[in-house]
Amino acid sequence: MGLHRYRDCVRVDPPSLIPGQYGGIYYLMFVTFAAFFAETYGFSPGIGGLAFLGLGVGFLGSHVCRSQVLRHVIQIPGG
Repeated sequence: MGLHRYRDCVRVDPPSLIPGQYGGIYYLMFVTFAAFFAETYGFSPGIGGLAFLGLGVGFLGSHVCRSQVLRHVIQIPGG
């Protein structure tokens, strides 16, 4: 019964799926990075956390760049 509401929401507003897909991708990245680096490179849990620094820097950099691009794209004429 609860899935009917979700199905109707997706049918009426398909872009509502996008945040869920991003959340799923982020979840997979955060869950698999620690295991991957521990298995492949033999990182201990403490050192394995350093693998997330690249993700953090990348997410922060993309947010800053996106903000700057959107500022130029959405400029109000005469403002």
